[in-house]
Amino acid sequence: MGLRRDYIRQFGLVGAHLDRADLRNKNLAGVNFANATMRGADLTNADLRGASFAKADMSRACLHGADCQGADFSGADMSMAYYKAANFTDAKIRLATLRCSIGKNALFLNADLTGTDFVNAFLVGARFDGATLDGVRNWDRAIFRLWWNPDGGKPSYEYVPGWAEMTESALGGVSLQENAGPGTLHD
Repeated sequence: MGLRRDYIRQFGLVGAHLDRADLRNKNLAGVNFANATMRGADLTNADLRGASFAKADMSRACLHGADCQGADFSGADMSMAYYKAANFTDAKIRLATLRCSIGKNALFLNADLTGTDFVNAFLVGARFDGATLDGVRNWDRAIFRLWWNPDGGKPSYEYVPGWAEMTESALGGVSLQENAGPGTLHD
């Protein structure tokens, strides 16, 4: 049984079609999802340590609170993905696309982000200590802070005199309305 489980972890899900799959809270450590299609998959709080998502289509996937330590996302399309409070410590995220994604309070400690595209990525509170950022694209177009109106209402993504600057999510890893990305907040 152990040999079969090892075989499935290494080869059984390469190129798999897992669109909108419910994989919440699953132990998927070391599983090979290379070239898989996982659009809209829910990986909330999943154990993804050492897993491979190389060249996987993970657009609109939810990795909220997922443990992705040492995982490989090289070449993955994570456009519009939600990975708030996910742990990408020591992960390989080379040449990936994080376009319009939401990663508040995500940890990218010592991660290799070489050549990754961050256009419109919402990264308030994300940490990049020790990360390799060589050749990252659209870093200047990612959102790392916002300003809150002291009288309430929608935040601003540009400086407003008298408003409080926030460089991390007030709710930590909890997902509520505060966690919406630019242009999606509701009154």
